Amino acid sequence: MGSEGLAEKWRQTDAIETSLQASTPAVDDDHVYVGGLGEEFYALSRDDGSVVWVRERDGSLSDSSACVHDGTVYVGSGGGSVHAYDATDGSEHWRYSGPSAVTSTPVVADGIVYAARNDGVLIALAEDDGSVLWNVDLGAPISTDPSYSAVEKTVYASTSERICACDITDGGRVVWSTSFSTDINSSSPIVDDERGLVYFASSELVALNASDGATAWGTSFFGASAGSSPVFDDEAVYVGGGNGKVYAISASSSVLVNSPAWEFQTWDVSIASDPTLVESELFAATIDGNLYVLDTGSGAALDSVSLSCEIQSSPVITDGEVIVAGHEGTLYALE
Repeated sequence: MGSEGLAEKWRQTDAIETSLQASTPAVDDDHVYVGGLGEEFYALSRDDGSVVWVRERDGSLSDSSACVHDGTVYVGSGGGSVHAYDATDGSEHWRYSGPSAVTSTPVVADGIVYAARNDGVLIALAEDDGSVLWNVDLGAPISTDPSYSAVEKTVYASTSERICACDITDGGRVVWSTSFSTDINSSSPIVDDERGLVYFASSELVALNASDGATAWGTSFFGASAGSSPVFDDEAVYVGGGNGKVYAISASSSVLVNSPAWEFQTWDVSIASDPTLVESELFAATIDGNLYVLDTGSGAALDSVSLSCEIQSSPVITDGEVIVAGHEGTLYALE
């Protein structure tokens, strides 16, 4: 995709009347779903970006990105709700209402919807009706997304100071928690079931053992706080930095990693969104509005495009299209 060059398919500039900030779109075969800091939640046509339906969420000021699963769209709200909308017409299947803003992206697995509240509570809801199965208080605000491990039967969630592993078969009981001296608010814990690791990034990239939270390895070369959550493939772990660099770290690393497999300097201020992997290409967006397509093997730039807007959400790639949300409310489709 990158080597052929990215061109704009459509741009939606008028319909979304709020900042999208860090809200990453969710995409299925027909629609693009996106919220932002306002109460409105939108479904747009994949074909031309036109509005298909709009719904009012319970409260504004939530960075919750949507998750679409089996014909239902799940999204949090600043009013403390998790909404489950029909993907086709936007009718509300159910709504969970809690006392604190839901700022994370819901995660759906094995009939359960997991979401995190700003008051530090991780909740598990029944996928079919939104009833509460269990909740657990992690003791500090949760502003990142939970991650699910089918192997460990565990959901991992992070506060500003620690990562917790919660046993989904035992009411969310905290099996282990690992604390850190640096703020880890920018990164969600990312589970690598094949290697049995949990990755996260703060002032460095760290890999924890998924079973007990002990440090498996870490880096020592960032020079700036990470601005994104890591992503990984068979060869490497990739992460964007607050210094505008994209790093690749060998997936076979151990103990202390003193240098990356490669690094790419965007020359922009910061990377504030998670990079996205598609086969051998890595898509990374900068806060200054530039989207780069990098070769995962070498870090060489295959393509780049300037969208002239601030980007804090992650690019979404599906069926040869790249969907990007601009901070101020513009949505782009590239191909």
